[in-house]
Amino acid sequence: MATTMTFTDSAIQRIKPLSKTEWYSDKTYRGLRLSVTSGGTKTWYASKWDGAAQKSRQVKIGQFPNMKRDEAWRIASEVKSEMDAGEFMSRAEKAVKAVEEEMPLTMLRL
Repeated sequence: MATTMTFTDSAIQRIKPLSKTEWYSDKTYRGLRLSVTSGGTKTWYASKWDGAAQKSRQVKIGQFPNMKRDEAWRIASEVKSEMDAGEFMSRAEKAVKAVEEEMPLTMLRL
């Protein structure tokens, strides 16, 4: 279960890593989660319930301090909107699509 805190850049900066990965959330920024690993890496995730699949979807969106709270919230909101519209694609799906678009279709003769 995630620890609830108020996401401010200074509060996130003060989080100390524990012996295992810890999750943090903020009631104001629903769907935005922060993972803090035992090594001290702080990673933002967008989290959204997928009613069709009956499970929670989680997408890594960036790392703190390179990505501050406001930018993480903006991107998480965009990702959740894409999920709602059924337009969200994972990085792996985007990579496959990019390769398919670059490769010309080969015509076979019979």
